[in-house]
Amino acid sequence: MIIDRTQLVAALPQYDVGEPLGRGAHGFVFTARHRRLGSSHAVKTVMIAETDAPSASRRFLTEARVMTALDHPHIVRVNEYAEHGSTLLLVMEHLGGGTLNARMGGPVAPEVASAWMLAVAEALAVAHRQGVVHRDIKPANLLFTTDGVLKVGDFGIAKLFAGSDASASADIVGTPRYIAPEQIAGGRIGPPTDLYALGMTFYELLAGHPPFPPDLNMPGLLHHHLSVAPRPLDGVPPSLAALVLGLLAKDPADRPQSAREFAEALVAAADRDLGHDWIARSGVPLRIDGALLHREPSAPRWTPPAAAGGPPGAPAAGGPPGAPAAFGAQGAPGAQGGQGAPGAQGVHGPDGAAGGQGGHSGHSGHGAHGAPSGHGGPGGSAGRSDGGDSDSLRSWNAPRGRRRPALIVALAALGVLVVTAVAVLVSHRLNSGDPAVATSKPPSASAPAAPAAAAPGTQRATDVLTFRTGDVAGHLAVNAAATEVAYIQVAGQTYVRSTKPDAKPVGPLGGADSLFYDVAFVANPDQPLYGDTDPLLTGGSFGDLEQWDPKTGREAEASETASRGSGEVFAVAFSGDGATMAGADDDGELWVYSSVTGIPDGGSMRAPENSTPSAVAISPNGNLVATAGDFGVQIWDVRAHTLAKSIPNWKGRELVTDVAFSADGTRLAAGSVAHGVRLYDPTTGKRLGATIDPGSDGDALALGFDADSTALVTYAANTVRWWGIDDAKQLGRTLDLHTAAAVKSVAFNSRCTALALGLTDGTVHLWKLA
Repeated sequence: MIIDRTQLVAALPQYDVGEPLGRGAHGFVFTARHRRLGSSHAVKTVMIAETDAPSASRRFLTEARVMTALDHPHIVRVNEYAEHGSTLLLVMEHLGGGTLNARMGGPVAPEVASAWMLAVAEALAVAHRQGVVHRDIKPANLLFTTDGVLKVGDFGIAKLFAGSDASASADIVGTPRYIAPEQIAGGRIGPPTDLYALGMTFYELLAGHPPFPPDLNMPGLLHHHLSVAPRPLDGVPPSLAALVLGLLAKDPADRPQSAREFAEALVAAADRDLGHDWIARSGVPLRIDGALLHREPSAPRWTPPAAAGGPPGAPAAGGPPGAPAAFGAQGAPGAQGGQGAPGAQGVHGPDGAAGGQGGHSGHSGHGAHGAPSGHGGPGGSAGRSDGGDSDSLRSWNAPRGRRRPALIVALAALGVLVVTAVAVLVSHRLNSGDPAVATSKPPSASAPAAPAAAAPGTQRATDVLTFRTGDVAGHLAVNAAATEVAYIQVAGQTYVRSTKPDAKPVGPLGGADSLFYDVAFVANPDQPLYGDTDPLLTGGSFGDLEQWDPKTGREAEASETASRGSGEVFAVAFSGDGATMAGADDDGELWVYSSVTGIPDGGSMRAPENSTPSAVAISPNGNLVATAGDFGVQIWDVRAHTLAKSIPNWKGRELVTDVAFSADGTRLAAGSVAHGVRLYDPTTGKRLGATIDPGSDGDALALGFDADSTALVTYAANTVRWWGIDDAKQLGRTLDLHTAAAVKSVAFNSRCTALALGLTDGTVHLWKLA
């Protein structure tokens, strides 16, 4: 969706509306300056459909009322609320220091992490005293001013907990990676709910990784929240470790009952572990109640229970016993603690899970000559501790009336898993009714487990979805969570198919007369730009880059502004967070646009000798764009609008069909079916390692990188292989797939945890790689 700027100006005549900052979970955000005061602001906008207007307006007004009533230096300040037609707006203070997400590259010093969490606790204490629970505390909603003051923002799903409205709604709200057990189970929401999410964030800051394995799929993640104790906090000061694990207690009665109780316990634990000057040494600016720091030495009102983390009898780690093979909790057989082999990813990547490729947009691989059958153009782009000593802390037990038996949580966990298992089994049986499945599903006994030091993934594959397209799929794309497959038939029509049972194809996008050549999903939906939507990008015969809602098949408003006007767009890509999109046309021109406004970033960039690019990829930060074709590979500097590096084709004029950046932006892979794959340093163009042979006797190629940028992954000749990113040597064993017909098109999802194959018999198969 693209916001009509004229509506913003009409709704806020006293402001000069500037450039877009991005998109949050609930709407676009623009910069703005007050005309008379000269003060800088952020304008949060939501454009709503006419049919949704009453409910959306109420929700947005609730957020405005909540945030204007919450006055604290560590809460984002809201200045005003406005409506204009189908556009809702909040004007708030502009924070230029980014989010906590951007500061979480590894373990954070305990002094700094504790000071940040103390700031959040003080902000939540204000909200909780007014009967408001945030319900979506996570690093993306913790923002910084330019001078480093942390503030809590986005009360968009805040809930009043003091009255009868305190029970959770029928739908799970919040971010799965940080969601509390009572939110999953439909229990009562209160301050301990926010403190659980704060504990998840605190754990990540101290440990450098989340409490539960990052490769869990959605059922596995929910099971861990409900029933599995978090991993020990090794190497973390003991009092702080015990404090964090206490926040992650499954029963909310075992957590602090207010943010102020937690703040008191945090100061006591940090004083003990780090010394009384830890706040000064942290360098973190705090605006907190001085009574917290200038207090008489005494035990806090809350201390971590002795056995925080899970109900009696809960497993120490691992997935739910008997979880479905296709979508259950991850973990290679025999792996300690139920964790998967390094780099293994679940098909249902939960919101907030690590990864998402930089500019590798889930494009489909193509045949040896790269030309989609039935199209006159070239091929498209690449397929794509434990707590320590706490003797000095007074033990605390909640009054019996406040404690909820662990049995309720355990039963809720069982209910979630049973429902999930039934849904998956029904889906599996419906799909297995297709005659193609029986012949194309790989024999489970022939998929050997990887050795201990093998490649990321355990070299196993499960065919989790098969459907018929009515025609051969010439191009494919898979969204990051592997819940949607987009396909372009050889006649040019584009459809989207969900993995949900009995799902019907959405499309054809743009109508039956539309002609498309390439399709891509946003690579990393965990970024805040698009919230809960995985937008789809297409390039076609009218020279347009068009964005679509894959669930409805509707075109994003005003996407025609991202139009070339002439030339056919044969290759498209999103940047990692979806903020930038690029398209290459048959005139040899490369265009880069803002995904929010549809406005081009300067003029076009042209490939040598007007050769048509067959693939395009954008680096994670959006600063580099790589194109590939029969000229080889070009790396373009978007900011300077110049060709930064040119890598000649290593086999004459053989078409290079695939190109992809790693998620961390340090590697670029390019390849062709006939002559293999090469790895490069994108900043220097230097080649890394030898030419890779992914399987030279096939007709389709796809390549990408795993979410951690630790391995290159390739598909060719019905095999999937993992390769080292420094020496280009194969890691572990080759995964062999078996299909009933020849492969026409292929695509990885952005994390290379799933693979879609389009066969010449008109079927599409989605494989889970683990």
